[in-house]
Amino acid sequence: MRTSNSGKVFLCFILSIALVLIMASSFPVYAYKITTEPELSLQVGEVEFINVRGLSGIGWTEYKSSNPAVAQVTEYSGNSSSFRVEALGAGTVIITITSTDQRTGEKATTECAVTVTGAAAPAAEVPTDVLEPSVEEVIPVESITIEPGLFFLKIGAERQLNVKIMPLDANAADVIVESYDTNVIDINEKAVVIGRYVGNSEIVAATRDGKVTAKSRVFVGDEDVAAGVYSVFGRVMIESAGNAIPANTGQILRYGDVITTSEVSSARIILPDGRLILINSDVVFDVGSGREKNPTELALRSISLMVSNFWSKTREFLAGESFQVKTPTATCGVRG
Repeated sequence: MRTSNSGKVFLCFILSIALVLIMASSFPVYAYKITTEPELSLQVGEVEFINVRGLSGIGWTEYKSSNPAVAQVTEYSGNSSSFRVEALGAGTVIITITSTDQRTGEKATTECAVTVTGAAAPAAEVPTDVLEPSVEEVIPVESITIEPGLFFLKIGAERQLNVKIMPLDANAADVIVESYDTNVIDINEKAVVIGRYVGNSEIVAATRDGKVTAKSRVFVGDEDVAAGVYSVFGRVMIESAGNAIPANTGQILRYGDVITTSEVSSARIILPDGRLILINSDVVFDVGSGREKNPTELALRSISLMVSNFWSKTREFLAGESFQVKTPTATCGVRG
């Protein structure tokens, strides 16, 4: 019988499929028998590995110990056919390892009898006359204050802060003192402030969790700085070098600057010696010529026709010190 070339090709294809089916039935993917060491002897605390032979690699493996209190078994992460056995207590256990073929569902099991000798080391006894170390109670900080709350520094000068916490026996190590602007001042670990650059900076003392805080403000000036603006309310203008600009908290005033407050407005300024001046509504306040560089001599150049006033808080005078305010006409009161 003659066959065409296409018929020959088809016949060869059918024979190839049959051959593959015969080989698949004769050689299963999974090896139906696995073996391992039948016995193992260990001392308490020892670790040994058992190896399983015959795994096909196409399936999954289960393992267990008949008594985990005597010996535990885990799969070794570095080799899926090795299992780690750790001896924990005296006795005999059976380690059972079962492998299941992923395609056929066939299972194969092998066992290893593990004998553990020796006993775990007894726990050390604590003498009854030895007391456990006491744990010191940490008392949280409830409040913080900084003194002074406002001050003035010359560049290069230093000032010691007095940081107080309550209660007095609270954890002082929980409080951190930092500068808002490290270009203007430095603060060392002993809370000493050092003036670095003209300007102002807020100082914050706070617990590490930020729940309790206190603040202080420092102005830093050179020889040409006459004062600093501590606070502003309403419309307050500053005339400096021929330019009029709105006053802002923290602004530096130089000799010759003029402060003008409008109706229902005010400003507070701090002098380099720490004196605080309140300038009320409708006042034109001249910060002096600066020829003598005397920070305690300020000039009230003019006032409007409305009733106006200002208030100054000064520290205690030393011998030879004075505080002068120049005005065409005024009524003055002194307390203290």
